[in-house]
Amino acid sequence: MAKTTFSNEMASMLIKHQAVCMTCNYHGKWRNNSDEAYEDAEKHRQKPGNERHIIDVLTQQTTRLRLFK
Repeated sequence: MAKTTFSNEMASMLIKHQAVCMTCNYHGKWRNNSDEAYEDAEKHRQKPGNERHIIDVLTQQTTRLRLFK
């Protein structure tokens, strides 16, 4: 996943993306960038019978902040 640690090492941020089909039970892998998640969504939609599936690409951000050393 795309992880950023700030120079003082007191905070870090993680961003990840996932294609999720709202029509069936498909969940793509968590990806480092949104383009990969969009590719997963398109591959799922290209399968026979999935042409009209509704697919969302979720973005999750986690921020960790250390309060005490």
